[in-house]
Amino acid sequence: MGMTIHVYSHGFVVCTTEKRYKWILAAFIRNRLTVEKFSIGKGNKGGGGTVYSAADAARTNIYLHIQLFEEFKTVLASQGVNSNEYEIVYHRVKKGQKVEIKFIAPFSMSELQERCLNFVREPVPWRIAPLQTGKGKTALALYFMCEYGERTLITMNAKYIPRWIQDLVGEEAKVDLANEDLLVIKGMDQLKKYLLLAKQNDLHFKVMMISNTTLDNFHKDYLANPKPWKKYGLKHITDFYTIFKIGFRIRDEAHEHLHFNFKFDLFTHVGKTLDLSATLIYDDQGTERISKIIYPVNDRFDQGKWDTYIEVMSVEYSLKPTTKGLKWTQGFNGPYNHNQFELSILKNRVLTEAYLGIIRAIVQELFIDVRADNEKSLVYCSTKEMCSKVSAYLQDRFSHITVNRYIGEDEYDNLLTAELVVTTPKSAGTGVDVPNLGVIINTVNISSTQANVQLAGRLRYNEKIASRYYYLTCVNIPHHLKYDAEKRHKLRNIVKSIGTLDTAHRL
Repeated sequence: MGMTIHVYSHGFVVCTTEKRYKWILAAFIRNRLTVEKFSIGKGNKGGGGTVYSAADAARTNIYLHIQLFEEFKTVLASQGVNSNEYEIVYHRVKKGQKVEIKFIAPFSMSELQERCLNFVREPVPWRIAPLQTGKGKTALALYFMCEYGERTLITMNAKYIPRWIQDLVGEEAKVDLANEDLLVIKGMDQLKKYLLLAKQNDLHFKVMMISNTTLDNFHKDYLANPKPWKKYGLKHITDFYTIFKIGFRIRDEAHEHLHFNFKFDLFTHVGKTLDLSATLIYDDQGTERISKIIYPVNDRFDQGKWDTYIEVMSVEYSLKPTTKGLKWTQGFNGPYNHNQFELSILKNRVLTEAYLGIIRAIVQELFIDVRADNEKSLVYCSTKEMCSKVSAYLQDRFSHITVNRYIGEDEYDNLLTAELVVTTPKSAGTGVDVPNLGVIINTVNISSTQANVQLAGRLRYNEKIASRYYYLTCVNIPHHLKYDAEKRHKLRNIVKSIGTLDTAHRL
């Protein structure tokens, strides 16, 4: 046989050295699995693209998504390749290690969660739960994990690990998991250590957590040189699940890092997976097309219309006629870049003082002066430097409350314990739940639908606290006005109202 196709739960591998088949594969990947990139700006040559497939170093083993298996066979037939010219090998999924975990969180499952749970229970290998922010995706996933009763792998961006640890073994844990039952793998050295122990049947755990970065490094290392991994029991990259005896995978914030998550599926061989996200929405058409391969629409739970409880307001300010030195594009005639905007402010002492004064006044008016009991607020800035400057400035001005900075290098408690937190969209724009959060003041201009929905979604429904989301718009910056119009369109069906607050503040 000139070609063998190995079929796994979430991907398939085409093994061949013949040029005829390689040409067909190359065309399939180029036409179906490549998202072109186009940029505007001086010196840009355009072109390029992101490829949603994988291969070993010799390019003799090509990894593709299982959702494309039938389509690929059709393409082979259309190119005159008969079914007797290649062999298909189906690999059976092994059951995971049986474990007993009880769900102990004191909560009553909503009608929406019950419908979603029944959808997840259906006997198919994958399910996607794109529930609205605040509707209990984590609780639902852990409830099903307990019910499923097999060793579970939970994967996520590393910054979300502290929150999941709290949900699993913290003081208010949702399950009765002991510390020794939770295995958190950090880095390749630990991964190799635990693989050896698992191979020797000397590793005991019920739930494993591992970051996307560690998994990505593992995948790349294995594809580049699989031979050293054989001593850990990995004859094939998918043996990861067999060695660890994993039967269920939860993937948190599945909308993030789509390229990694797509390739992650190519190396996955497990009985059941559940993907969690509130925003499987992509502005780019090519990326949206790819998302429907990894997250098929028929496998996504349809929750229907979102609950609308967030009041949104565009807070407008202007520039003084004498203001100079501001920059907000990347390069000559490039796209809007808010990092550049903040850095240009910080380079000028007068602009810095004026900008800090605007933020202080807005925080005073929209949070401090109208604050309910125990109510908290988030202020979003774009850069570490601006977060540091704003948090120190606000703590000095509002000494009667606790103001913290929360970015990647800060403790997770910084986010939870302060009444006012200055953070970035990357640090606390997704996957965090701040109790009694009532006000978000977003100084960062962002166009992405996904990002805007996630930021507003940090606000949870609270009977005692109104949810208000404010974003700053400079009326003298064309990009701000453009993004303002886009935000109004993108948020219109998921928030209670969208209005304008015209201020006298000038930068």
